Amino acid sequence: MKIRLGVVQGRLSPQIGDFTQNFPTIKWRDEFDVAKINDISHIEWILTEDTLETNPIVDSLARIPNPAKTGVRISGICLDACNSDKFHDPDYREMLWFTGFTAAIRDRSTLGINHLIIPLLEKSSIQDPQFREEILGELRMYMDLFPALKVSLETDLDHDDLKSVLDSLPEVM
Repeated sequence: MKIRLGVVQGRLSPQIGDFTQNFPTIKWRDEFDVAKINDISHIEWILTEDTLETNPIVDSLARIPNPAKTGVRISGICLDACNSDKFHDPDYREMLWFTGFTAAIRDRSTLGINHLIIPLLEKSSIQDPQFREEILGELRMYMDLFPALKVSLETDLDHDDLKSVLDSLPEVM
């Protein structure tokens, strides 16, 4: 039985600067070939702050290889752009939520994407209860608008706070 192993985008390309997790602006297409050669079944697409408006998943879906041809699918979109000093700006978050949620839902039929990963740690930590409620209110609205989309949260919350967050989000049927 073949193991379905995936990687985060950028890990199959030479590192860019000091970041190990970054969108490989020049080599991103090559990652599909490297993945196929190495029996990697899927890539978690990454939306970073510096490529948020020019990332192919946002600006030109036609440039992304069709999984039927490559054998490598895109398992989800990680909104790594959350890890930004701008994350506390409501206008930045509005653009980020809209871009991430709409890209993921738009690409469902073509690329099979149905999963959005939202890192809420480091610069986007929701440890502060007041900020947490603000973020959860925004997420609830988008999750209600896009109920078929799976959302994963990566947080630095302890068990009790994380349970409280999960209990406050819409139920998935």
